[in-house]
Amino acid sequence: MRQSAWAGYALAHSSNTVKITQDVDHAVLGPFGCGISTGAGAVWDTLGIEPGTSVAVFGLGAVGQAAVMAAKVAGATTIIAVGNRRPKLDLARELGATHTISQADGNVEDLIRDITGAGVQYSVEAAGKPRVMTTAVDVLAETGHAAITGVAPGQTFPVDAWKMIRGRTVHGTTLGDTPPAVLLPRLVELFHQGRFPVDRLLTHYRLEDIKQAIEDVEDGSTVKAVLHP
Repeated sequence: MRQSAWAGYALAHSSNTVKITQDVDHAVLGPFGCGISTGAGAVWDTLGIEPGTSVAVFGLGAVGQAAVMAAKVAGATTIIAVGNRRPKLDLARELGATHTISQADGNVEDLIRDITGAGVQYSVEAAGKPRVMTTAVDVLAETGHAAITGVAPGQTFPVDAWKMIRGRTVHGTTLGDTPPAVLLPRLVELFHQGRFPVDRLLTHYRLEDIKQAIEDVEDGSTVKAVLHP
């Protein structure tokens, strides 16, 4: 992916250089290049979520919260955020989720069907856990479409073949299947309009506080850490 997150200098190629015309604080712009783009692109391009539809988002880190914001921009009318930490669930509600479900509330599939009846039309898995990937498929209505965004090499997850043959679709995605030259300017414009408040996800740290930043990300108190030299 040609990232140089820890470098003082980076070699850029035309294929991974995007011109941003509006003035944006680099501390805000930096996270657009990976997690934010993945969550938004998964909603807009991988799934093609339409106005008036329903979506469940699993995992409420940067990718999941970006998916929630993107679903709101797309006009989805039922946006269900699923996570296991109350502050992140509360943030998702503020960013556009119409419903939130904690994994401690009970069987997630049953709870989602209580909200939607037949299941959701779309789901985004952003937790990176095989059991959650299975649930993201299980909660789909017939002909529903799931996007899997975060996996490690060698991971597998079971899927009920009967549910697949009934018309459901599972789609893996990297960076939301969207050319950065198209997606990034759109995200920046929406940020300027106040419709994609990425800054709400960010916690800023000095570089010497990197250990604290890592701890805060791991315990879930920080959604996206930004380090400053």
